[in-house]
Amino acid sequence: MFPYGNIYIFLPHFFFDYKNMTPRDHEKIREIPISLRGIESILRVLNNELKDPSSIRQISELTGLSMRVAKNILMQLENLKQVERIVEKGQILPKWGLTGLGKANAKAIEKSSNGLNKKTSHRLLEHLINNIQIPKNADEQNSKIGATHRNFLNLVDKIKLNLSKSMGICYNLEQPIFAERLGSIIRKLKSIKTNFSSFRVNPLSFYDLQKKGTKKKITARKKKDFLSEILFINQILLNQLNIISELELEINKNLEQENYRLFNEIYNQIADQIRILNYLLQKRTSVDDGIHILAEDELILLQKNKVGLSLLKKFLPPLIQDDRKEEMLKECLLSLISDLLVENSKNYNKPYNIPLVSFYDLAKDQCKFTGFSVENLEQVLIQIAEQGLISGIIEIKDDENHIFKIVQLKPYDVSVDEIKLIRLAIRLKFLSMADVMENLGWNQSKVEKHLQTMTNNGLLRHSQSYLQGDKWYILM
Repeated sequence: MFPYGNIYIFLPHFFFDYKNMTPRDHEKIREIPISLRGIESILRVLNNELKDPSSIRQISELTGLSMRVAKNILMQLENLKQVERIVEKGQILPKWGLTGLGKANAKAIEKSSNGLNKKTSHRLLEHLINNIQIPKNADEQNSKIGATHRNFLNLVDKIKLNLSKSMGICYNLEQPIFAERLGSIIRKLKSIKTNFSSFRVNPLSFYDLQKKGTKKKITARKKKDFLSEILFINQILLNQLNIISELELEINKNLEQENYRLFNEIYNQIADQIRILNYLLQKRTSVDDGIHILAEDELILLQKNKVGLSLLKKFLPPLIQDDRKEEMLKECLLSLISDLLVENSKNYNKPYNIPLVSFYDLAKDQCKFTGFSVENLEQVLIQIAEQGLISGIIEIKDDENHIFKIVQLKPYDVSVDEIKLIRLAIRLKFLSMADVMENLGWNQSKVEKHLQTMTNNGLLRHSQSYLQGDKWYILM
């Protein structure tokens, strides 16, 4: 948590300079109740998006908090004289607006968090090289490689277990979208564990101190270069996994608080950090006897434990430059579209309709660089559609102008009934068969047919659980 006067926002603990904090500061952080985490969201929304006095429902929708939690936080803020309730003439339910103190606090959050955001990336990089030590002795290096190997695999298992428990909470809260997203993280972690397990716990035993196919022993220098670089990457990988572990701890807290907006933010952070982890794994795979990522002079610095950000950046995905963003993104997307079309031609169960948010995740997985937004993605996809390489992007709006965007790899005419069903999904978030029958007046046979068809063609997602039964939803 990070203090701003009477309010606090969340940052993982490694963003803080604990050395310069007093015991009282540490105690203050520990005492902050979880329920206060939604305060920042409500103040921001009331100050920037709603501005006029608004209902609890409006505040709930824009913050991602449940109506119950939003109401509790508004009452806390009212006691702190940061919001006030306003009852309009002829109305029963009150609306809520910021007081002068609330506006001042909202501006303070905006100003302070802007400063923090500029430092966040740098602090994450520093965390990746935190506590990295390269022993001088080759046997010690080899031993430490084995230790980091085991610690990495144990931590992966721990994170997977915690995420599985969080998935159960998602189903209890009737949030199948969140369960699906956590499931995708778990699958990626399983793949990461499999790939990492293929690395040698004891590299020296494999080489037996000899070059492959010869009787000539590896020189002490080459042995040292080989082991030190592997150890360096292993330690970065473990630090990166610790970042993910810190973020994962916040998942349960936000589910308990029903702060769905912050849950989404943390999920996106974890997904991005897992992409970096996968990139690091690829770098680890490429290192072999005599094959290095670091130059000779950089290996010497590493072995002297003079580890800086310049060495680290050789192992991380590059940030795309603005002058090449469109060109590189287009090249990456064409490759992704080609892969998807080939996969779909072999597997008829794969849909040609993909929600834009899902396509954005696929693009971030595919591209070996960072620094592009969903807006950048959409602009390039429109160009690709104009060239006739994909059908395009369609938009479906509900009555409140919520927009569901779908990337169509091949033409598909969304019917009037399907649009009605999508609009209902936008409004209700999650659908059961009974919901559709009640709201649209369709019989069971028609509902079953449309739900099945729309699930098969990618317009709807389906979830089934013991507690909640069958649910359908869309990804926005």
